Amino acid sequence: MVIILIVLFINSLASDLNKIKVEIISQISSVIIKKDRVKVFVSDRKFLKLKKDTEKIKFVDTCHDADIIICKDIKNLPKECRNKIILCTRYRSYKRSGSAFGAIFWQKGRPNLIFSAKSIKERGIRLPNSFRKYIDE
Repeated sequence: MVIILIVLFINSLASDLNKIKVEIISQISSVIIKKDRVKVFVSDRKFLKLKKDTEKIKFVDTCHDADIIICKDIKNLPKECRNKIILCTRYRSYKRSGSAFGAIFWQKGRPNLIFSAKSIKERGIRLPNSFRKYIDE
């Protein structure tokens, strides 16, 4: 009986974490891509196990169809997808890539968000003031 309760509790936490991730992706997507509904490709299955479409996000099956790509490491993406807006799910991958738009990763149980100042400038994207504190100069 106790094991069943523990499993239910863990599943509930995982579900809440996925909801938080989807909400963060939704917020970022609507700021970066000026569309009513943004197409997102997630190659890091551990990052987002539940891929449910929302009002603002449509999850797609290939990076070719995506507006934004969320991946563990850029080097695993096909070359033709590397010119899209890419958010890494690991800080080290973001720093190593040099071409990622930013990173969204968890550290000590909290979400962290970073945007590349270089990528923002190259793409001519203007972030709202509420997102400026996440710019990595």
